[in-house]
Amino acid sequence: MFVIGNANHCHQCPAPSVGALNTMVTLLTEYLMGAQCQLARSELYPRDYGDTALMHGLEAYDFVVVGAGTAGSVIASRLSENPQWKVLVLEAGGNPPQESEVPALAFSTLHSPFVYNYTTLANNRSCLGFDNSQCYWPRGRVVGGSGAVNLLMYLRGSREVYDEWLNMGNAGWGYDDVWPYFEKSVTPPNNNSSSQGYIEVNYFQNVLKEVYTTLFKAAQEMGQALPGEFSKDNYKGYARIKGTVKNGLRTTTAKGYLTPASQRSNLHVIKQAQVMKLDFDSQNQKVKTVTFRLRERRTLKVKIKREVISSAGSIDTPKLLMLSGIGPTEMLQRLHIPLVKNLPVGHNLQDHVTSLVFVKFEDPNLVTEQSLDNIYNYLVYKNGSLATIGLTDLVGLINLNDSHQNHDLEIIHRSFKKGEKMVLQNFAKGISMKKEITHHLLQTLENHDLLVFLLLLVHPKSRGTISLKSKSPKDPPLIDANYFGELEDEHNMAKALKYLQTYVETPALQEKQAEIIELPLEDCQQLEFKSMEYWHCYIRYMTTTCYHPVGTAKMGPQTDNTSVVDPSLRVKGISNLRVVDASIMPTIPGVNTNGPTIMIAEKAADIIKEDWLEANKGEK
Repeated sequence: MFVIGNANHCHQCPAPSVGALNTMVTLLTEYLMGAQCQLARSELYPRDYGDTALMHGLEAYDFVVVGAGTAGSVIASRLSENPQWKVLVLEAGGNPPQESEVPALAFSTLHSPFVYNYTTLANNRSCLGFDNSQCYWPRGRVVGGSGAVNLLMYLRGSREVYDEWLNMGNAGWGYDDVWPYFEKSVTPPNNNSSSQGYIEVNYFQNVLKEVYTTLFKAAQEMGQALPGEFSKDNYKGYARIKGTVKNGLRTTTAKGYLTPASQRSNLHVIKQAQVMKLDFDSQNQKVKTVTFRLRERRTLKVKIKREVISSAGSIDTPKLLMLSGIGPTEMLQRLHIPLVKNLPVGHNLQDHVTSLVFVKFEDPNLVTEQSLDNIYNYLVYKNGSLATIGLTDLVGLINLNDSHQNHDLEIIHRSFKKGEKMVLQNFAKGISMKKEITHHLLQTLENHDLLVFLLLLVHPKSRGTISLKSKSPKDPPLIDANYFGELEDEHNMAKALKYLQTYVETPALQEKQAEIIELPLEDCQQLEFKSMEYWHCYIRYMTTTCYHPVGTAKMGPQTDNTSVVDPSLRVKGISNLRVVDASIMPTIPGVNTNGPTIMIAEKAADIIKEDWLEANKGEK
């Protein structure tokens, strides 16, 4: 129930009235404003311990977790289950904005202070259709991390991904080892009504039934399976997936794990706390303190009793390690950063490079919902198109190459109804698409509905790097995505585009007069449209990120010189420093990475608990 203010204090319509209608309209207005305020109320997130830190300083903590994102929220929650351990979380951002709660508005958080607005180095092989010929790589800078600003898609991945990790020498990380942690992370504990210690995933509301029907029918005509849902040993075909959503609102590990856990007296969260570096003992074998800048006002240090856990993500974890002296010797020496450990930090960068293909089609059943009705339905009932991610929960997992047992292509879908110019503009702005391409699509949208197909190479061969621009923590890192550095990736992407071309030509889509749009791409317009030569040119322009960077603090056995952490996620050579986030993945999962990152954090928590239980036994 929302609190309604005094109607007499609100602005009234100047037309004659005896007062009854004015009062009713004012009550409605105040109700809607109250509903808006409920979206991001402060009690959804942990209390900020920053004021206490500024006034009284900080005592030593058993564990300091860097980052309150997808992984950090889980690890902090699980470690604080032990009342004997004091846990501190340092988060660079604050609470998420209202828009992050609304599934359909996910893209509106991009290019804002709530994300790190990173870009990749230009390489002339990709991203030419985007601003400055660079890919825009946003990462969450809020409580909840990138899981608070992403597209809410939840997948786990197939057996072959994790068994490959196991076969690379990572004991305990095979499919049968990790599956229980996927289950644990989404299953409510028995007799626990507080939503404590798990993330809720559900299906999105279906507001585009006719389009789903057409796309599923086209998939069948291509000989693809329709499994209904992707399950433990079935990751092929076309299906609607679940997302991190409940009752039309985003769910995050911050809400599901960290906020309930923050009621414990042994867990503190400091917001707007940008970690600058880790400080080591004289032997460079142990972290003694963590240095951070609080609210851009004051530099503080916190002492470590047991461990530091970096959960800053695949870009900021390597940045922090390198600023602290852990990384490639040559780069650190060039920047005059004292060397602590020579490790391949920032190497092994992988991402799901993505081609965007736009298709115009005609569907008389698609009726644009009036925007005011849309807003009202969402604020009052949490339903309608704002409560969804459109077609994005429809995923195709395709096997392009017979040599692969499982899928090697993921297809994500979006749609724009005729005349939905503002929605398309927000999408184009969010991904930094060049103005001339955006203008061409907006013109097409005046008379046609649009489908967007995002084609992801799920097993890319190319490897990129994260490196430091300078020794200043304020400078963004240098991101070399190295898309299509391996020619095999370009060939596979061209095959994917050919697959989509055939898909669009199926009877189901031709019945809707579907047609791939020829975009104004300078170097490609002289080539035969839809020829293989054209698609190779297209790849250079219309490929970008799917926001899945992983691998930059690679997990591997002690014998693996390309790895940064061991299978217990300890940074090699440092006794009390671990990495728990997507950067430890040796290879990228064949699906969206949020779900696997949650699993990693759940498993890491058990590893840490077991290690310290053994250590305590040894001390006795």
